[in-house]
Amino acid sequence: MIGYSTYRVDRDDGRQGGRVAILVKDDLPCHVLALPNPERLETLWLLYRQSRMPRELSHILIGCVYFPPAANSGVMIEHLLNCLDAVSRKCSNTGIILLGDFNQLRDNALTSFPLKQIAKAPTRGLAILDKIYTNGAHRFLPPVILPAIGKSDHSAVLLTPTADLPRPHGYYQSVVRRSSDSNDKALLHLAVKYHNWANFYSLTSCDEMTSHFYTTLLAYLDFFLPMKHYISYSADKPWVNSQFKQLIKKRQMAFLTIDKTAYRTYRNQV
Repeated sequence: MIGYSTYRVDRDDGRQGGRVAILVKDDLPCHVLALPNPERLETLWLLYRQSRMPRELSHILIGCVYFPPAANSGVMIEHLLNCLDAVSRKCSNTGIILLGDFNQLRDNALTSFPLKQIAKAPTRGLAILDKIYTNGAHRFLPPVILPAIGKSDHSAVLLTPTADLPRPHGYYQSVVRRSSDSNDKALLHLAVKYHNWANFYSLTSCDEMTSHFYTTLLAYLDFFLPMKHYISYSADKPWVNSQFKQLIKKRQMAFLTIDKTAYRTYRNQV
C-alpha cells in the first residue's frame, strides 16, 4: 500500500489462515522488536517513539496477536507477559496497545498486568474475538465496530485516540534529600577509606559493633552529604534535574528560532 510500511509474520509450515501484519504510515517512527519467541507464536511487536513524546509517555508498544482456536492459553499468556515485562523494564512509562484475534484466550493475567480490554461489541457472530488491551484506555474513544474487510468473517475494529486529552497538571513541592555533589562523594569515600576502625574491633557484642558502624557512617554522611531542601515539580521524572531542564530550554529556543543544527544537538543530549 502506497504511503505505508508493512510488517508481517507469515506461516512457513503449510497451514492455511492465521498470520499477523501491521501497516504503519511511512512518516511514523516505528521499529520491530525481536523479542524471544521459542514457541514461534504468531505475535508481532512494534515500538513507537517520536522526538517529542507527551511528558507521561516514553514509548508506545504495539503488539499484534493471533491466538488460534483450541491453542494453549498458558503458553501464549506466558509469552505475552514475558514480552510486556521485557519492554516495560527497558522503557519505563511505556504505553501499551495489545490487539488482534484472541479467540478464547483466558486473559485474567493480562487484565491483572494491568491492562484493560476496551473492545466491548461482538466482532464475529455474538462473540468478542477481536480485542484491544491497553494501559491507557483514557487516551482513546470507545472502539467502533465496522463491516468486515475483504473476505474476512470478522468485523473490523476502529480505535481512535482522544484528540483533546488534557495533560495532567503538577505542582511545585518542597522535598528533602541528601546532597549528591560528586566532589563531596569523593571526600566521603576518602574519609571512610582512611577511618581508624580500631575501636570497632575492641567491641564485644554484635549489637555494639552494628551500632558503632552505622553511627560512624551516618556521621560521615551528614557531614559530607547533608540533607537539603529542594523545590521540585510533582510531574517531573526522577532523572529531571536543573541541568536537564536547561538543556530542554535550549532545545526549545533552537526549535522556535528554526536553528536546526542547534536543535538536533540539544535534542540528542536530552
